Amino acid sequence: MLGRTRDDQKETYARGQPLLAGETVVPGRYRCRKCGHEREVGEGRIVNLPVCPDCQHDTWELADSNT
Repeated sequence: MLGRTRDDQKETYARGQPLLAGETVVPGRYRCRKCGHEREVGEGRIVNLPVCPDCQHDTWELADSNT
């Protein structure tokens, strides 16, 4: 698998480090750090995060820290 695994992402971003637009991510829910817009990446998909469609901000965080 390319990039970080889901567990690696959760550990890294649980420490408050942001994800940047263009970064490759695995399935999960991501939240814009500026406006709170959420984006879901479905199972079986690996995508690059876009800039936020609502506010054009480029910084995201992992939103589903419970799973």
